[in-house]
Amino acid sequence: MLFKKNQNQALSGSNERVVSPQARKRLITSKGAAIVAALLISLFMIWVTYPSSFLNGQGEYFEGGDAAQHVTGWLFYAHDGWHFPLLHTVLLNFPHGTSIAFTDSIPLAALLFKPFAAWLPEQFHYIGWWHAVAYLVQGLGAVALIRALGVRHLPGAIAAVAMSTMWPTLYWRMGHTSLMTHGLILFALALYFSGRKAGDNTARIGLLYIALSVTALLIHPYLFAMCYTIFIAYLVDQGLSGKGWKKQGGLFVLSLAMIALVGGVLGYFSHGNTVTSGFGEYALNLAAPFCGGTLIECPIRGPLIFGESFTYFGAGALTIILVGIAVRLSTSISLLRRYPALIVLMVLFLIYAISPTVRWGSYVAVPQLYKIPASLETLTGTFRAGARFFWPVAYLIFFGALAAVLRASSFLAAAVLIVALPLQWIDTSYLRFTVRSLASGPALDNLANWNAVLKDVSAIRLYPAYTCGDVSDKEYVQAQRIAAYYKKTLDTGHIARLKVDCEANDSEFKGPFTAGELYMLPLKQLRTVQLKLPVGFHEAARRSECAETKQFILCKPGTDAAYWADKKIEARPISALEANSVQWDAAQLPSKIGRVSGTQRQADASDGAGFLTFGPYAKAAPGTYRFKLVYDSAQSSETRVGRWDVAIMDDKATLTPLSQGDLYGSAGVKKEISGEFVIEANAARKVEVRTYFNGAHDLRVHQLTITRQGLDASSAQIKE
Repeated sequence: MLFKKNQNQALSGSNERVVSPQARKRLITSKGAAIVAALLISLFMIWVTYPSSFLNGQGEYFEGGDAAQHVTGWLFYAHDGWHFPLLHTVLLNFPHGTSIAFTDSIPLAALLFKPFAAWLPEQFHYIGWWHAVAYLVQGLGAVALIRALGVRHLPGAIAAVAMSTMWPTLYWRMGHTSLMTHGLILFALALYFSGRKAGDNTARIGLLYIALSVTALLIHPYLFAMCYTIFIAYLVDQGLSGKGWKKQGGLFVLSLAMIALVGGVLGYFSHGNTVTSGFGEYALNLAAPFCGGTLIECPIRGPLIFGESFTYFGAGALTIILVGIAVRLSTSISLLRRYPALIVLMVLFLIYAISPTVRWGSYVAVPQLYKIPASLETLTGTFRAGARFFWPVAYLIFFGALAAVLRASSFLAAAVLIVALPLQWIDTSYLRFTVRSLASGPALDNLANWNAVLKDVSAIRLYPAYTCGDVSDKEYVQAQRIAAYYKKTLDTGHIARLKVDCEANDSEFKGPFTAGELYMLPLKQLRTVQLKLPVGFHEAARRSECAETKQFILCKPGTDAAYWADKKIEARPISALEANSVQWDAAQLPSKIGRVSGTQRQADASDGAGFLTFGPYAKAAPGTYRFKLVYDSAQSSETRVGRWDVAIMDDKATLTPLSQGDLYGSAGVKKEISGEFVIEANAARKVEVRTYFNGAHDLRVHQLTITRQGLDASSAQIKE
């Protein structure tokens, strides 16, 4: 055992009568001492990483991204009454509502705090404090796991806690607070090894596993999937070792019943379809565990490694792993015989994490390792971030190696830790600095400025609904923050796996806007919805009920230009939305041949034949449209230089031509080609206008304009 020869002297000093040998032994192996050490080290890491203002939920970090989604999910839930299922709120995604499990608002904490919401500060949230909880759970989980692996002395606990709270992936997950609770994985592995040694205590371990799995479910589904499958591996290995299958089967059935009960009561199964695409896009890059620190940099940057795939061990941890493998190499084969189901599970986790395409850095080692069977598409669609499933594998590898080192000779163990701990600290310094910098940013957005606009508003309506347009998450998050701050209902939101009937959502904005509601249209994304902008926005703008801010077009029935002029949100009154007409310079359009010259695209005989411009794939509502194409060519009006066409595209990129014609020379003078086309109610919604150069002479395209027809300025009506 580590320091076996000298631990008595180290504890007693020169006075042997002060502490008896038995007392020294109890102290060095005390679980209580290990827990105290875990708490102290974890608190130190929290202190050096986070400012107190962050822990109290203050700062720029909480104003955007996933953190704002988590905070607003809780605020909507706290401001709402109780519903069934218990995690449901109707204030977000009104009137259907949603479960805050799908805003990643840490349901466990939400359920604990909601009964006291009336007594909590107005904008209280626990997202900042959960970072501290994650570190404390990480430290305690490290103690539980290293002791379960047979290392029960205090130096071993200190080493395990120090390394686990300097775990690079823990820092990296800062943007997704609930997923920082890696300590649950450590506890799941600890229960496995404790249970395998516990003889007839299978029932007790099984009940602890069920409690752990339910806790994980109440924090994040990915953590539940990892913890629960480790539990299944434990049951299988217990059965294979002769402990009997009846007890294991009973625990399995009980676990399913408990999970079904908790999931049903809380609403995990009432969200609708939770399957989405993207499996393989968030896969483990095989180089990721071995680079990404201050001391070991990766040869490439970007999402291939620095995204979901970031799973770096750290230089200190790699040192321990290398020594641990060397120490236990001769006995490693026996692990498969002792822990077969657990080893198989870890292999499956690794295969799942890698995804079908195996990559090492930017190099594709195996284009398709396996093909996803149709029967597994629900699984891969639910847990599409496959790289996360490397976390249990990484922890098992590291803690197994650490236990091997700590059970080696005292000299070797001390030497390795003296090297590894400083290495890990130095190697993760830039990650700590990054976290500290992000956590120290002061709050920038004063939501109190919206008070005058929202004081007589009951609901906020945001167009388009989430997932129905090309609007960035930033706009949805900001609208959520405003609505949550003022306790208003919001009809959409940044919600995971949200399924929306986009056509039905469009129709809700075609009629007159309702008094007492605020209508929001993201300004930066206006171009992407211009040709399908619902009638209601046009009508409200014509009545001077709309204004433009830095981020949104706002419309509030019953207001006028004077109303918007003095608002603290710096709103500029507007009387019209030019969303019925969109103009593109040719340089903005895609091309297959030619070159950009200023705002135009041009080609000559040296370029050969091909599409000089195509796109813009503008989304358009059913109706009548007029297009105008401006071009020129040095050739005479009798010389054919190309052709044009207008088409609409469906979801499978199939084009249906609507109109077409030839392009002739213009003697160097700009010429217009114009015409009308109609999009039927059941047609595709993307419009494309193409110009094809025949490869002879020259052609220059200057501009494309598409205008939605039927706008009557006198009556402010759009005929659809």
